[in-house]
Amino acid sequence: MKRLAAVAMILLMATPALSEDGTANETPGAPLGGQRVAPSVPVEGKDTLTLVQVIECALKKSPVLAQSAKNVEVEGYGILSAKADRMPKVDFLSAVTRYRYPTPVTPITGFPSPRPGGVIDSSGFPRFDETILDTGLAFRLPLYKGGRLQRAVHIAEMRKVLAEDNLGVTRQELIYNVTSVYYKICQLEKLVQAHEAGVRQLELHRRNAESLLQAGSVPRVDLLKTDVELAHARQDLLLVQNSVASAYALLKGLMGMEDQEPTFAIVHDLATPSSVWGEACKRSGEALREVTENALTRRPEHRALVQRIRIAEERVKVAQGKRLPEIALSGEVSERSGEDLNYEDNWNVSLRVTVPIVDGGSIAAEVKRERAELAKLRDEERELRINVAREIKDALLAMENAEKRVEVARESIGAARENLRVERLKYEAGAGTSADVIDARTALVRTETEHYQGLYDRNIAVTSLRKALGEDLFGWEWNR
Repeated sequence: MKRLAAVAMILLMATPALSEDGTANETPGAPLGGQRVAPSVPVEGKDTLTLVQVIECALKKSPVLAQSAKNVEVEGYGILSAKADRMPKVDFLSAVTRYRYPTPVTPITGFPSPRPGGVIDSSGFPRFDETILDTGLAFRLPLYKGGRLQRAVHIAEMRKVLAEDNLGVTRQELIYNVTSVYYKICQLEKLVQAHEAGVRQLELHRRNAESLLQAGSVPRVDLLKTDVELAHARQDLLLVQNSVASAYALLKGLMGMEDQEPTFAIVHDLATPSSVWGEACKRSGEALREVTENALTRRPEHRALVQRIRIAEERVKVAQGKRLPEIALSGEVSERSGEDLNYEDNWNVSLRVTVPIVDGGSIAAEVKRERAELAKLRDEERELRINVAREIKDALLAMENAEKRVEVARESIGAARENLRVERLKYEAGAGTSADVIDARTALVRTETEHYQGLYDRNIAVTSLRKALGEDLFGWEWNR
């Protein structure tokens, strides 16, 4: 939960400013800024990873995914354990018992009787001793337990399938989070470059204002306003740089990398492959109900929930089976002696039938509890259906909204650039004010920020749509 909260914090982080440099016409399928942009931080000695490489590393090294995979292995052993409950059990027994009064070493099979010649026949009468030593083997074979033995195996098999579906859920969530943070780093590092350019432009504007002040063409307040704006721009740059460092730390955590492992840089490519974009747009024209039904069959969350419902149904039958008789075969082969260690063997076999008659309502309460759990899971499945339909609709709307915002911002950037150029010329000619230049730059910053946010939102919307549809997020055409 902490990791997911950190992901949300990074993805919702606001970046306040952007300069006019480095923005070109954007189209679906083109990288951010119309070109691959190198990170603003030095990358000498660092590995440069693509999105595919980052995801591959996460799938190999993520401890969260490894835990999920271990759960599958654990449930596999659960199947073996359930099957073993149907097999005979053989135990070795050994005991030493001290009695207060002499006790027969073996069961009494007769009484002493006189024989001709005055001889007493005591062969049927056992020896007595206060210390009894027992050793032998005991076995037990359950024959019938109201169907619970077979159902236990079935439940164990379904639990393994459930663990595999949960592994799929964890894998999808991991890829989605890695992809989101990767795109956020691309956006933030592009903003770092833009902020650096903005700082340089304000430094140039300050030099112009200082020159005009020395010439007596502008008042000192223009220089003071520029100093304030420059300080603010430098603070914004530091904030964005800190956000980049935090995003990289989060990405390393998602990839399962330790703090002491070497740092790396990423390839800046926010491109949405044209085939992926076209397929996503095609989905927006399909009937929502049909898309939702198809998505449910692919979503690992839904498959896992279906397995949980089936397990709950079996648990109801298991609880009901406790009302039925239990039949078990047991036996023992043993040797017994007193302190003289003169062992005598014995054996027994028994067929036991147990029928519950009065249990204080325990079985009835258990059946009702399992039925309530089953009803709860069915309500949960209905809720999931509603949520899947909403996720698909939200992703489609987000795609449409982000694309429109990108188009609007792209058209506004040219006008904002031209406005800034004119205000600079006016200021240098003495026909404008420093405030006009700063306001024009602020307008350009706002427009470019919205443009880059729209590009980020567009890519995340496509990712969210594919996740909502239950498609393998690592099956994209990123290897083009």
